Amino acid sequence: MKKNMIKCLLLIVILSIISIITIDYHRVKNNKFPLFTVKITKQGSNKEFFIGSFYQVKRIYKNNRQERLAASKEVSFGPWFFSFPIKYKYSILDRNIEFEVVKKEHCLKEKDFYFSYNDYFFNKACLDEVYLISKSEKKVLRDSIISDEFSLNQILGEAISFKEEERHILYNYEDFNILVCDPILYSDEIQSEVIIAHKKLNTQNLCNNNPCSFTKTFKVIHKQLSMEEEYGTVTLEQSKNGRFTTVRLHHIHLLDLELNKNYDFRFINTKRVDLDDNNIEELFQYLEIFKVEESKSFLNEKLCY
Repeated sequence: MKKNMIKCLLLIVILSIISIITIDYHRVKNNKFPLFTVKITKQGSNKEFFIGSFYQVKRIYKNNRQERLAASKEVSFGPWFFSFPIKYKYSILDRNIEFEVVKKEHCLKEKDFYFSYNDYFFNKACLDEVYLISKSEKKVLRDSIISDEFSLNQILGEAISFKEEERHILYNYEDFNILVCDPILYSDEIQSEVIIAHKKLNTQNLCNNNPCSFTKTFKVIHKQLSMEEEYGTVTLEQSKNGRFTTVRLHHIHLLDLELNKNYDFRFINTKRVDLDDNNIEELFQYLEIFKVEESKSFLNEKLCY
């Protein structure tokens, strides 16, 4: 009985290892990085090793570590002591999708609105139009995405290489770049921006900044709901200085407030308004309130722009 259990466990381990090796092999063959490995980078060279259970993936990249496997000089897969080269069905010169861009002769501003789709805002930067060519058929990139013929991920997958930068991921193509900006919070909504940019354009500051935010703690002394409008009033004490201020507040925040409790009010300065940091009435009048939650510690952060 005990021997049978050991045999079953051994069989399960062997089958698991075979499954893992098979999954990673098919990923590498399909131009995807392996999942069940540890990456080791050789300093001072363009060699990388992905070490798994009894197998390894070795590659020599051309430009940077973020480029696709198919764009590498060499990729091989095999046991720890030996690996054989991976032959890809297509190269970066023979992709599934080709692109054609029409550049602006005179670029007066960095970016223009292109279109919006599925919570993404697409902008063009110093380009008149972008075309997508597949199976000898040429279409406007915007129309191909809106019609669901091609997804954004498919288009990004055709990049020669990509690189994670401070506020975006930069995807490199032969004649242009695509920036997928980090999502930002604006007017209580998360916005995602994609910028298709001229190859020679400086991409450092193309993505929008998050509006700055700061938090101040107040004690709720009194609140008054209004039956006629969406706003009521609340009297607040700015902790530790004994100042009382009555301000208008939307019911969405006002309803959850309890008397004689401290709350952190997180303000967002979306329009970069220059206000007096000590004028509480102005803060509530001109700035957006993103979140109100019961305070665990006293905060009196300075207004930011």
